[in-house]
Amino acid sequence: MLNFLVYVIGMLLMFTGIFSLTLTLIRRINDLSLKYVFAVSSCLGILAGITIYVAKRVEPKKLLRFLTLLNRRLLAVASVLVLVALLLLLLSLLFNRWRRFAGGTVDSKEAELQIVRTLRFAALTGFSLSLIPLIAYLLPQMCLKTAEFVAFNEESISTGTLFRLIGYAAGCLLAFLFGLSLFQVYKRLAPGCLYGFACLNYLLLLLDLGMRGISGAARLNWLSSRNNFVFAIMVFEDRSLPYFATIYLLMALLLSVSVYAAHRKLQGEFPTPAKRRKAAWWQRNCRRWSVSLAVFALLCTLTLTAVSSYITRPVKLTPPENYTTEGDQIIIDLQQVQDGHLHRFAYNYQQHNIRFIVVRKPNSNAYGVGLDACSICGIAGYFERGDNVVCKRCDVVMNKATIGFLGGCNPVPFPYVVQDGRIIINKADLEKEANRFPIGA
Repeated sequence: MLNFLVYVIGMLLMFTGIFSLTLTLIRRINDLSLKYVFAVSSCLGILAGITIYVAKRVEPKKLLRFLTLLNRRLLAVASVLVLVALLLLLLSLLFNRWRRFAGGTVDSKEAELQIVRTLRFAALTGFSLSLIPLIAYLLPQMCLKTAEFVAFNEESISTGTLFRLIGYAAGCLLAFLFGLSLFQVYKRLAPGCLYGFACLNYLLLLLDLGMRGISGAARLNWLSSRNNFVFAIMVFEDRSLPYFATIYLLMALLLSVSVYAAHRKLQGEFPTPAKRRKAAWWQRNCRRWSVSLAVFALLCTLTLTAVSSYITRPVKLTPPENYTTEGDQIIIDLQQVQDGHLHRFAYNYQQHNIRFIVVRKPNSNAYGVGLDACSICGIAGYFERGDNVVCKRCDVVMNKATIGFLGGCNPVPFPYVVQDGRIIINKADLEKEANRFPIGA
């Protein structure tokens, strides 16, 4: 249950914040054409996300590489759109500040104001369009996660399935309440504060997308993971979620305090008691939304820090077992691995500790052989929990029958031969995968 809660919050936290912020800015400008752009972009993103999800379900193997590349390109497109839109927004703010201090005629000031409006319109158009690749990237992953409600060899209706469903639903609800509170608090900010927070939020989104892009490019071998800078980005990106969550918490608390303090006392005179009561109700409403944002932001942060740390506490991997070598070949006796349990081995090549696993498949004489790593979770590795093989990073239970096949969180396969009661592996095939296991990892 907790794994699903953390996963959903981690996927949706930043998106709900950006979605709420963009919607608030468009509402503040109150331009009908921008509202149409925002609505159409959201609908196109949902349509693209559903299409990608269906493709992954119908042809998971044939389209695996294409869809993986598509995910990276979606992040790249979103990054470019956010970057351009952020620059336009900053330019509009700087130009607007300069306009206030500069002299000029009424006509020139009106022309300058029109430039500011045009820049903000273009910026918000860019932010709205960035929702298309962002939704197309997130929606399929959220939908595919539901397929894990029922674990391998588990009944469709069970306590485990119910708990996973509860965790998933609780994550969606918490993300929605956080986004709703954020939207309500943003609505109550003064224009200067709103645009200041907007720049910080979009900059944070750009940083997150940039790191994911570099990490994804390295995993696709577009960038070399041997590069110290690239490897450092990959390591940080793998652990960055709690840091981003903490920054979001601090920003949410600052927002809450700002709105709460601005509406703490009723000021001014009112012509009638009815208008005074209405103003007092508005003040209370603002304070309640401020408290609501602080509470939901704190819950999200605790989920991504304390709860995530608890469920991902280190699991000690079993030490590698021994094997024999004959020239350029690694030899593993089938008697050593026929018990159906996970067996881990390691081959050292140029300071790379290349780990791989062997599992006898249930009710079969076939064997699953693959790296102790996958394309999604990296070199986290796999361990046994009861009769199941589980990913150390994402806690997904492996189907032993699919170990040795490409796709999902399965161990990355490589060539091998079963012959004369032995598993024979060419060292050269392992050496090709050396970059997956950085030196010192």
